[in-house]
Amino acid sequence: MKLCLCYAKVNLQFIIQGYNKTAIRKEGNYLYRIARFMQGRYGTDKLFFGICILAVILSFVNIFTRSVIVQILVYLLIILSFLRVFSRNIQRRSKENQKFCAVLNKITGTFKLAKRMWKDRKTHCYVKCSNCKRVLRLPKKKGVHTVKCPNCSNNFQVKI
Repeated sequence: MKLCLCYAKVNLQFIIQGYNKTAIRKEGNYLYRIARFMQGRYGTDKLFFGICILAVILSFVNIFTRSVIVQILVYLLIILSFLRVFSRNIQRRSKENQKFCAVLNKITGTFKLAKRMWKDRKTHCYVKCSNCKRVLRLPKKKGVHTVKCPNCSNNFQVKI
C-alpha cells in the first residue's frame, strides 16, 4: 500500500499502468528504486508546479532580454523546486504549500467571481455587504429591497 502511495507522489502512474505489479516490485527495476528513494520525502504539489511555471516564464523572457541575472534566477528557482520535492521536512513544505494555495485561491477566486458576474449579468445583481464586505448575489428585480447578509446577519437596503 505504501508503495502505491509513493508512486502517486512521484506522479509515475502513467508509467505504471502498462506494467504488472510483480514487475514493479522486483529489486532491479528502476521504478521500484525511485519509489524507495521517494519514501518519506515530500514530493510534488501546487507550489512546485507554480515555481516551475514561473521558471519557464522567466526563461521565455530571458530569450528576449538575454540577462545573466534572469538566467541565474531561473536556475535558482529550478533548484529550489527540486529541493522542495526531495525534502524530508514534510510539515514545513505543507505549510508553504498551504500559504501558496491561500494566495492562489484569492487570485483565482476574483477571476471566478468576475466570470460568474458576467455570466449572470442579465438575471442577477451582485452587491457587497456594507458590514463584512461579502459579495451577495441578488435576483435582478427593480425597486428597493431589504437584504439580510447570511454571513454577518446585517440588514441593509439595496436599490436595483
